[in-house]
Amino acid sequence: MALTCTSMPMIRRNRLPVKVSTSARDAEAAAARLTVCLFDMEAWLKASRLLLNLTKTQVMWLGSLQQLVKVNILEVPVASTRINVSETGRDLGVVIDSQLSLSAQVAAVCRS
Repeated sequence: MALTCTSMPMIRRNRLPVKVSTSARDAEAAAARLTVCLFDMEAWLKASRLLLNLTKTQVMWLGSLQQLVKVNILEVPVASTRINVSETGRDLGVVIDSQLSLSAQVAAVCRS
């Protein structure tokens, strides 16, 4: 199975999403590929006089609950640090969870 690493060709509101597609059994290879992608992205950003903000960088596994329980990688090395894998993330005000359900978004809206 070939891993793909793609990034959006433009920076949108200080976000540059990166996606690595894989099966649950190849999660370690995908994490290694993601590390390489982020290393390359950091080099591109530096060449453009930009910085990768590691404090705002998030890593999230997306999939069904049955697939997510098979993945036991809790952090991914990026540059000189390790990024913890998140269960949820916020993008443009919308809360996204690892199963792509709206339960985290609904809970956030109900709290506010």
